[in-house]
Amino acid sequence: MAAEAEKKPIRSVLTGVEMFWMLLMPVSNFATIALVSLSAAGYVDLLHACAAIAAFYVLWALRNKIFGGNKLEKGHLTYGTLLAGALARNYALALVGVALVAGSIVYVLRVILPWPLSKLAHVRNKTLSHAAIFKTYLVLMLASLVVLAVLLARERGPGLG
Repeated sequence: MAAEAEKKPIRSVLTGVEMFWMLLMPVSNFATIALVSLSAAGYVDLLHACAAIAAFYVLWALRNKIFGGNKLEKGHLTYGTLLAGALARNYALALVGVALVAGSIVYVLRVILPWPLSKLAHVRNKTLSHAAIFKTYLVLMLASLVVLAVLLARERGPGLG
C-alpha cells in the first residue's frame, strides 16, 4: 500500500482556489516585510503593524482550520497572541506572540527544509511550484518575525510591558 502511494505522480496543476492561496503567500510576505520595514523606519506605529499582520494571519489560519479542513492548524492561537498583545499595546505579550509564531515556523521548517521539493509536493498533494513557494514563504516569514522581535525588544527595552 505504501509503495502504491509513493508511485502516485506529483500534481502538475492547481485548482483556481489553490492557485489563489498559493499566490497569496508571496503577496502576504511582501506586505509583512513592507509593514515591518515601515515600522523600522518610523513611518508606521510598530504595534499597529503587528496588529495588521497578526489579524490577517489569524483570519487565514481560521480559514485553513474551518474551511480548509486542516485540523492541525494552530496559527489562530499563535498569531492571536501577537494580535492580543498589539491591541493591548503590551510589548511583552506581542513579543511572546512573535516567539510562538516563530517557534511554529521553525518546527515546520526543521521537517520540510531538507526535503526535496518533490517530496513536499507529494506530502502536501500540491505542485512543485507550490512546494517551492511554500518553503520560501516560511523562510521569509521567519526572517520577518526575527526583525519584528528585535524591533519590539528595542522599542521597549528590557522591561517591556
